[in-house]
Amino acid sequence: MKHATLFLLNLALCLATLNTPVQAQSSPAKGRIDAIRRVVDSQIAASSDLRKNYVHLYGVANYSTILAIKRGLSPELAHIIGLLHDISYVKHGTYDRHDELGASMAKEIMEGTKLFTKDEIEIAAAAILHHDNHTTVHGPYDEVLKDADILQPYLNDVTKKANPKTAGRLKALFAELGLSWDIS
Repeated sequence: MKHATLFLLNLALCLATLNTPVQAQSSPAKGRIDAIRRVVDSQIAASSDLRKNYVHLYGVANYSTILAIKRGLSPELAHIIGLLHDISYVKHGTYDRHDELGASMAKEIMEGTKLFTKDEIEIAAAAILHHDNHTTVHGPYDEVLKDADILQPYLNDVTKKANPKTAGRLKALFAELGLSWDIS
């Protein structure tokens, strides 16, 4: 049963990433997401582990979208934050200060597009800065990103045991999503 539920969740995410109807493609949101995707894709293409980086960044972006919808937040902004959250790791190949450096890089990328408000840029930078701090509750987008970031690797490989540091958060997230799952 749990594999069927996982299959349906992943199927929904895959369908969500397919091309949308023509009239939706010209929307401002589509343009903003595409602008960020172009930057992220170029960084991934230059990285040493294309598959891992692509799967993780796009997976986190998709899970962020679902969680934002569930929590009444902007799915577009959550998706963009998910795409950018590990941009420093992708570029530099190390997790050393990747949250701090990633927040700075995300600000620079978003400002460079001239498509985002100052508030949106600050929300994104804060979420990226805090995404590895699972012990402190931060803003709503920070929490969406934290949850999507722990959900993606687990759903990408269901044979993995949950990380003891994030198992409680993952269990609460499954409950929020209405999933009953043994993560031990």
